[in-house]
Amino acid sequence: MATHPHRNRMQWGADGSRQTRAAAGTLQPITAMVQTASHPVKTFRLIRNQTLPTDRTGAWRFFSNPANLRRITPPWLDFRILSPLPATIYAGLIITYRIRPLAGLAVPWVSEITHVDAPHFFVDEQRHGPYRFWHHQHHLRPAPGGVEVVDEIHYRLPYGVLGIGLHTLMIRNRLDAIFHFRSHALQRIFPSGLPKVTEGGR
Repeated sequence: MATHPHRNRMQWGADGSRQTRAAAGTLQPITAMVQTASHPVKTFRLIRNQTLPTDRTGAWRFFSNPANLRRITPPWLDFRILSPLPATIYAGLIITYRIRPLAGLAVPWVSEITHVDAPHFFVDEQRHGPYRFWHHQHHLRPAPGGVEVVDEIHYRLPYGVLGIGLHTLMIRNRLDAIFHFRSHALQRIFPSGLPKVTEGGR
């Protein structure tokens, strides 16, 4: 995998704090986000675990290839990757794509792969898209019978109270449906996979 020179830069951490990357794979907090009563902000947390009957090298080969994302995304999202893709991810990679999450409305999304520690984990963050904040950790851990794939997502919605209400009515259910599809898709790609689901921080 290609290496890239380190760049110090501002970004959001998993807890919503402003951070800078001081070294590969590390984060240093700077300041916390300001929250006001007139613009309430809530950070939601979603965790999904699934054990796949493969080794970590095989799992990493699949998940580190960004072209495979479409294979585990439900067709009703009409997912389309718009940018050129490398064979494997690297820190600093920008991926542009488009989804249709509601009523056929096209929504652009730009992600950056901010951290990569092969074959253990990588992190993608939304740079432009429907969420106010999106931080997605992908972990691969040895487990009895194969490798445990852990997705941990912290996210925030725009529009204050309205966004929180939409989360309760619709958005969380949509995310659950996306990961339900992903679980079954991975079982087909890695036969005999045994999904195990945990949740947190609604």
